[in-house]
Order: sequence, then structure tokens, then C-alpha cells
Amino acid sequence: MLSFPLPADANAAPQPQISISFYVNVKYYPPARHEDEAGTE
Repeated sequence: MLSFPLPADANAAPQPQISISFYVNVKYYPPARHEDEAGTE
């Protein structure tokens, strides 16, 4: 999905990738949540 040329960084701290995946999953996958946050956005 989102590939960044940072093998050393990803190897040292795989947290950013998890954060991005989590954000994408929560923000774009669940339509119910998007509907709820439609007013805030």
C-alpha cells in the first residue's frame, strides 16, 4: 500500500507503518465511522 524507502527506519521502529495502516483502516474502511465524522469534517 504505502511503501517508503526507509528500510532502516522501518526496521528500527515499525510503529509509524502500523500507525499509518491503523489510520487508513479507521478512516477509509468503516463507512459508519466516516458518516459519523462527516459533520466534523
